[in-house]
Order: sequence, then structure tokens, then C-alpha cells
Amino acid sequence: MSGVHADHEVQRRTEYEQIFRVHRRAVDRFVAATYPTVDRDEIVALTFEVAWRRLDDAPADAVRGWLLGIARNHARNAIRGRGRRRTVVDALAATPTRRVSWLHDEHLSAETARRLATALDQLQDGDREVIELAAFGDLRGAELGVALGISAGAASVRLHRARQRLVDIYGADQ
Repeated sequence: MSGVHADHEVQRRTEYEQIFRVHRRAVDRFVAATYPTVDRDEIVALTFEVAWRRLDDAPADAVRGWLLGIARNHARNAIRGRGRRRTVVDALAATPTRRVSWLHDEHLSAETARRLATALDQLQDGDREVIELAAFGDLRGAELGVALGISAGAASVRLHRARQRLVDIYGADQ
């Protein structure tokens, strides 16, 4: 690292540390007072992560406002995300009766489909998700991995383990 570059990094780190020391409490208080339902520590951490990455964009005469704007955006994103997750969870909670009809075809009796749906409902969310993606989404290998945000190999292992837990639950129901 050249001396000029090293000096710039030291100056940058010093500037960031000063901003953090001076404004962390203000950001924390703002988030706590304005967005009491979000994870305050997470929002503060995300705010200062962005501040580090975009330090050169910080307006010298309005650093606190800039930080609070970043915190506001993260808090609002968290609230919107929670709303989207709640919508998905509510939709999934309403699916057991549909799941039975999806499972029921000429090769599966209504009783077997019901028992299978009951066993699916007893799985942990992650296991149920991977099985539903594989069964109802017809995903395998790389596609399943992409949908889950993991490698194809990890997705295959996760699917295998989830199927085994489903078999265990289904078998215990007999």
C-alpha cells in the first residue's frame, strides 16, 4: 500500500469514527422514538454500514440529517419487509386445505393426501419450504438452490433431510 493511499485510509477511518462517536446516540434515539417496532440495533448497524461505504457522499454540513435519512430508509424497509412476510405467512397458513387438493390425484387416496398434508403442517418452516418448492414448484438441483439462495448440493442435502423428517412424521401418524 502506498503512503498516500495509507494516509487516505487512516484519514477516512478517523473521519468515520468521529461521525460514529458524535452521531450514534442520535441515530439510536431517532430510531427508538420514531420506529419502535423495528430492531433498533439492526437499523443503527445498517445505517453506519452504509455510512462507511458512502462516506464520501456525507454532506459536511448535514451529517446527522444524512444519517437519519439512511436510518429512516432502513426502518421503513424493515417495516415493509415485515408486512410482506406477514402476507406470505398468512397465505401459507391458509394453504393446508389447498395442499390436500394439490396432493390428491388418481394415485393418492383422499385419506393419504390428508395425512400427508397434516405431516407437512408439522414440519418446521424451512423443511416445509424446501419440500413445497421441490414438489409443487417442480424444482431440483441448481434451480432449487437458486430459489433457496444456496448451492445445488446444499439444496439437495436440505431436501433429502426434509423428506426424511416428513417420512418420520408421516410414519408416526399410523
